[in-house]
Amino acid sequence: MQNASPTTSFSNDGYTMLVIKTGASAVSATLKTQAQSISQNGYGTTALSDIPLAIPANSVVLAGPFPQARWNTSQGTVNVTITPTVAGVSVSAVSQAQ
Repeated sequence: MQNASPTTSFSNDGYTMLVIKTGASAVSATLKTQAQSISQNGYGTTALSDIPLAIPANSVVLAGPFPQARWNTSQGTVNVTITPTVAGVSVSAVSQAQ
């Protein structure tokens, strides 16, 4: 686990999970989508948006995996913003690829 920063990014292979651990304060994490919409034959087009996570104090949250077409930047990373910036918040990205 490493200390979280307000703008955190991690490499994503499509099988990556993000672990967020809080200390004495609750935080909000926002997963930043890179795709604006997704289309599926027979279902049409659906708009996509960022996903906010409310993480209580003294908690561990596991998020993911993150499909690359929706989440990856051109550098192959997923961006996450964490607010407020508080001490005691740590993050780690773990791939479950086989």
